Amino acid sequence: MSTRGSRSSKLDLKEARGLYEQGLSFAQVGRRLGYSATYLARRFKSAGIQARPEGRPLATPAPSVDLDELIRLREEGWTYPRLGERYGLSDDAARTRYLRAKGRPLRRAEAERRGVAWDRSLTTLEVYNAEVVQ
Repeated sequence: MSTRGSRSSKLDLKEARGLYEQGLSFAQVGRRLGYSATYLARRFKSAGIQARPEGRPLATPAPSVDLDELIRLREEGWTYPRLGERYGLSDDAARTRYLRAKGRPLRRAEAERRGVAWDRSLTTLEVYNAEVVQ
């Protein structure tokens, strides 16, 4: 007797739909509930539940971050993954927020796009502050 494809419990479609409508992907819902993304997609389709277009998660506003605190914690030795966890960001987003807050060097192409004369010592923070003041 083959056990392939058998489930020890029935999928709670209402729970799966609730998680999906909160913005989780089929893969994320599947990991939480113990099913594959493909299985969930098929079950949603057969139940007539509209799925989001592939590669388009629900738009969620970026979390608010206290940049002064972010800088202080990073300089105290916090890692980007730890900062990301604290602020609800990915590791890369935490790194980007930190570098922007610290005023990373402005790239030449970015200066040209913003209509600013490029200077090696100019930072994105200085340009951003100048744009906000205007």
